[in-house]
Amino acid sequence: MHNRYLLRGGEDEVFESEASLMTQYGWEVTPVIEQNVHPDGVLKKIGVAMDCVWSRRWYREFSAMLEKVRPDVVHIHNFFPLISPSVYYACRKAGVPVVQTLHNYRLLCPAATLYRDGDVCEECLAHGLLRGVRYGCYQGSKLGTTAVALMLQVHRRMRTWEKMVDCYIALTEFSRRKLIDGGLPAAKIRVKPNFVDSTNPITPLTVHQGGKWYAKDHDGYLFPLLDWRPHLIARFQREYAQRAEKTWNWQFVLITPKNYSDLDYWCFTTGLTVRPNVLCLFRMSVISGTGLPHDTSPAAGPMSTGTPHRTINVVNLDYAVSTVSTASGATKTFPQLNGRSFRSDALNYDDADLFRPAWLQKEHNVLGNTVGHEVGHALGQCHVMGLKGDPRYAFGGANANDPEAYGRGSADKFDNWNIMGGGDRIYLLNAISWQQRIALHTGRPVADWPATGIMDTQTRTLPGIRATSLARREF
Repeated sequence: MHNRYLLRGGEDEVFESEASLMTQYGWEVTPVIEQNVHPDGVLKKIGVAMDCVWSRRWYREFSAMLEKVRPDVVHIHNFFPLISPSVYYACRKAGVPVVQTLHNYRLLCPAATLYRDGDVCEECLAHGLLRGVRYGCYQGSKLGTTAVALMLQVHRRMRTWEKMVDCYIALTEFSRRKLIDGGLPAAKIRVKPNFVDSTNPITPLTVHQGGKWYAKDHDGYLFPLLDWRPHLIARFQREYAQRAEKTWNWQFVLITPKNYSDLDYWCFTTGLTVRPNVLCLFRMSVISGTGLPHDTSPAAGPMSTGTPHRTINVVNLDYAVSTVSTASGATKTFPQLNGRSFRSDALNYDDADLFRPAWLQKEHNVLGNTVGHEVGHALGQCHVMGLKGDPRYAFGGANANDPEAYGRGSADKFDNWNIMGGGDRIYLLNAISWQQRIALHTGRPVADWPATGIMDTQTRTLPGIRATSLARREF
């Protein structure tokens, strides 16, 4: 059972991969899926808030399903926000044991990350869930956080987490210890890392065929697979973060609206009020496959707790190969395997994406940048033609992954050169991730926060009354 989020992520991949693997080995699996949607209007938002505490519809419908299917076990990946913990009680009534995978810290923290304002935050563990409400930790909304906190508190009082779940699965030993600190029963928590080589296969990315292991790319081509060596894993983790930061960090400045004063500060030397602009930064930190953070400093953000925003799979390809084929017999040949040979996606990469990047337009010095491109997706950016406003190429659009979505064939050659096309160029339209985030925090629309690539754009000074909003400059 899985409640999908608005944007596809690692939890969706694990849910589908585990179901596929169990089916492959003879288990009868019945997927139960709910798709999250953004509620429009006050009444729908109130309904979602009530349902996240206890969904009568899901209790009723899932009880009927249990009676019909009669499963041996129910494995829940995510019940938030629409399914709700009511399904635990349906399982208990039907006498079916429950396994709950904990992909994040939702049962301890309304934001699910143990992270706030650029630093690790465990105040809800130490002082109670009202701290999260005070800060509006869930999507920057105090009302939304109240709904999540109410769900958590109600089910703590009902002892749902203790009595209604037979086994919890944590992804790392680090997260297991943190979950125990948060009050979950230690005896019920087991560690099972996400399951990429022959010693760590993941379906459907890896395929065992004719006694050999292959990695299947986004287009279905099978590439011979090599086992990872520890020094290559360490190198990939280090250089992946470096490439991502080099691509996205320090690229934009957002100009603060003329009528927005919450960032203003008083300059004692000039006697003027200063209205600063907003520098757009990007930081990435990596955790190991064992869940241990490489960086425990505050700069590592949620990664310092061992909680990733996104989990990716990376395959180690055999560079000696020059011809690959699909299961149906289609083949393709390339002079040398590089970052454009294996078609990666947002969750599945190959090592050549980083170690062997390929030219898109060598004569114009445009290099392919798969790492930067896929990180752009993680930042919420669709392909370039969708960013330019064509709904066919936006997330969920009818042609979202067509070649034209990347700007191929566009009258403007710069479209295909963009990082969200096939190249490595950054344009002002790529500032949208930061514009959307600051709009969420400030309540001002994206259009009020124009971007510039001129990094030394001067701030404005305003004569007159001393600014009084210093205490409210929190982001």
